[in-house]
Amino acid sequence: MSYRLVPFSGGAPEGKADDLSGGENAARYPSGGVDVGLAVEWLHSHLPTLRPGVDVSRIAAMGSSAGGTHLFTYLLDPACSNGVKVRPQLQRATDA
Repeated sequence: MSYRLVPFSGGAPEGKADDLSGGENAARYPSGGVDVGLAVEWLHSHLPTLRPGVDVSRIAAMGSSAGGTHLFTYLLDPACSNGVKVRPQLQRATDA
């Protein structure tokens, strides 16, 4: 998945709200985690058709930097899960 697109803050065109000022296009917490939840919900509903026999209860996800923050927001904030039950299994990255 990719990031949700919002206008760049600090350079809003004249007459348009700056995202950090709370305008209608502002990205607010927990929007990143909600986006991850929507992607997981999509996988749960479409994978059985796209890949018959796949176990939708065993989806792996990883993220780094902001993507890691969004993933952890999804895993730890019940408001992001959309009713999909998750059982996180965390593994520390190691140098190969």
